[in-house]
Amino acid sequence: MPVGNAAATERLPTPEQREEVYRRIREFRKTKAIFSMDFQNDAEYVGAVSTDYQSQESVNHLCDKTVPYAEAWRSTADSLWNICGGCIACGKKE
Repeated sequence: MPVGNAAATERLPTPEQREEVYRRIREFRKTKAIFSMDFQNDAEYVGAVSTDYQSQESVNHLCDKTVPYAEAWRSTADSLWNICGGCIACGKKE
């Protein structure tokens, strides 16, 4: 997430990169004895607090700069979440 007034939003992963991480994390969970976390794709498991206290920003500033990213991610997210693999949010099993 681009936190802080000077955050470089161009360094955010592309929708394709994010989808790859989404799929890899879920594969890790099937084969590893540790629960892997993906901050961006595991909203049902995480809570967030800003760690950038050098240049705090307003909620509106943070939200405004994430809108283009969210719009670019929307179709990939819809595709992934419509083929639900089971999560605590919906209760479906794989």
